[in-house]
Amino acid sequence: MKKNLLLLLIITILGIGVYGQNKSFDELTFNLDTLKPQVLPLEPIPFKLTLANNTDAPITVETALSFQWGGLRLEIKKPNGKVVVPTQNSFLTGRMIIIPKDISPAEKLESTEVFEFKIQDYFGQVGEYQIRARLSNKDGKTVRSGWVSINVEEPTSSDKIAYDYLKKRLDRHSNNSMPFIAWDSDELEGFVLQHPGTTYANYARYSLGERYFERDKEKAEAQFRQIQDSTFFYAKEVAEKLKKLESQLQNEN
Repeated sequence: MKKNLLLLLIITILGIGVYGQNKSFDELTFNLDTLKPQVLPLEPIPFKLTLANNTDAPITVETALSFQWGGLRLEIKKPNGKVVVPTQNSFLTGRMIIIPKDISPAEKLESTEVFEFKIQDYFGQVGEYQIRARLSNKDGKTVRSGWVSINVEEPTSSDKIAYDYLKKRLDRHSNNSMPFIAWDSDELEGFVLQHPGTTYANYARYSLGERYFERDKEKAEAQFRQIQDSTFFYAKEVAEKLKKLESQLQNEN
């Protein structure tokens, strides 16, 4: 009798183990959250991606929470109701080395990604947009997020003047799919001088600071110090880079 009970217990434990191993990727919970629900036209849009295991067993993941990963797709419902799916979500796309990872029960993976690729094509109208994401694993399984809302608001005052300048420049250069990315440093410097107090100027200054960071620390510091808006999406990174620059400049002197 005791042997039978012991055998039954072993079979039960093995059965639970097998059941846990059979959990698949599509049983994960995938969330897309907007970190800035109101944006201006041509302003980069930040999102938070979360992949959580709410099951009772580990699940193997072979994917990436990155806009550079081809298995991540956004579905964008425009104000007119038309749904579009960008062919890519980032200027930098290509093959990524994916190392399999087991996500334990109650564990989650998180990533913050910024959408700016051909943003005028996908978020060029003023109005409310609905966005959701789907993420594919290497085994072909897919998870989808719920819909989130983004409002693209009409720029006003100095922001309107800056936007008109950016839009005209995009219209003249069809291959320039995002302001600041393809611009050289002189063009960026000129833009911040012409439109210093605008929302867009902070992105130009951030781009300049990033470019100067390794080759001209004093210029990088000057650009980062002009970003005074605490609500600016990259404000935390700006503060961290300023501390690093201050330390490096002190050591050089």
